[in-house]
Amino acid sequence: MVVRSRRIMEGKVVMKTDELYPLKEIPPPPDESAGQSDSLKVTLRPAKPADEDAIDAFLKIVSSDRIYSRFQTKTAPEGHAQAMAYADGRGTVSILAFAESDGQERLAGIGMYGTKDMPLSTGDVGLLVHQDYQERGLGKMLVRELASKARMNGLKRLEFMYAADNDHMRRIIASAHRSGLVVIEKDASTYPGVRKVIVSIV
Repeated sequence: MVVRSRRIMEGKVVMKTDELYPLKEIPPPPDESAGQSDSLKVTLRPAKPADEDAIDAFLKIVSSDRIYSRFQTKTAPEGHAQAMAYADGRGTVSILAFAESDGQERLAGIGMYGTKDMPLSTGDVGLLVHQDYQERGLGKMLVRELASKARMNGLKRLEFMYAADNDHMRRIIASAHRSGLVVIEKDASTYPGVRKVIVSIV
């Protein structure tokens, strides 16, 4: 389990890695906190079975347009919260982003990848960030954490499929190189209105 915290304030980012998990610090992208004057502390960690109820509640309060952009349906698929909470940490990885404001911690975003191939080589990525925390860099943080876990698990690529009008995902993909990701295939989807992007993480 990896726990990482960042404090974003007036364009400055300081990261503290929990002593139990001495991994490399992830450098922040330069535009992550541009134009922000408030403070936001974000903690990333893998999901665990005890998080199932919190994930389920999160899926019910995220705006319908965010849900549709993520799942292409009006509601999250049945059993999705359980699937995320019980991710095995290798073939399936779920990362939760908790934001702290005014002393309160709140689940603000979720990132997940799942694999279908054997041996494991490509992870299909899904991101969902609460509407109150859009444009705060959470999506990029989640992608970097998923990429880090995928590398440790021996994966070679991550695959993103998203609605063509999803500007949040478009910006995340555009900044992928800052996280050490290299786009190797773009707009590969055969579905109308859907974009597919494959990035190398090696």
